[in-house]
Amino acid sequence: MPPQTVDLGSLTTIAGVVAATIALMSVLKPGLAAAPGLSRVPGWVYTVLVAGGLTYVGNRVLGTLAGDLLALTCQVVVNALLSIGTYHVTGVATKPIAASVG
Repeated sequence: MPPQTVDLGSLTTIAGVVAATIALMSVLKPGLAAAPGLSRVPGWVYTVLVAGGLTYVGNRVLGTLAGDLLALTCQVVVNALLSIGTYHVTGVATKPIAASVG
């Protein structure tokens, strides 16, 4: 079996989807923090939504992420949550998104 390359710039691998999730969240975070109702939601909730959405797009829309959608989504969401530090002792990712900007 040939080794699979990790392309962080596209939705072809789990690592690529996680990298795209983190990049997209860094762009969306200030806008979400400024919105009155959305600013109280913890950042990890948005990370789950973005990671799931990008997995769906890569798997079903673009067809670049091969595999079972549910299994891929579970893997991407867990990796994205670990990447943003959800389980880190500081608890930054568990605070409302408005409290983590700045």
